[in-house]
Amino acid sequence: MASLGLFQMDGGCAVTPFYELGSPLFTKAVVHLGGRYGRGQDLVIRAKGASRKHLYVKSVRLAGRKVKDFRIPAQDLLKGGELVLEMDDKPTN
Repeated sequence: MASLGLFQMDGGCAVTPFYELGSPLFTKAVVHLGGRYGRGQDLVIRAKGASRKHLYVKSVRLAGRKVKDFRIPAQDLLKGGELVLEMDDKPTN
């Protein structure tokens, strides 16, 4: 999961689990969710500008909506859609 730019500091044990965002290794990845148990079919992760120099997440959009935090509830990711990370060479303040 870390290579996709997603990780869980609490191991997913929270009452409301969430994923924190990191630096993905890939510019695009597709996670097949299966469409069962209330999940979507696919989660497409796009890391625009990801490279060895562009390690920092500048902005985030999930299913077309701007995400203000670098933590996303697991239930939102499991709905599927597109997670777009704009990468930069400087950390965001």
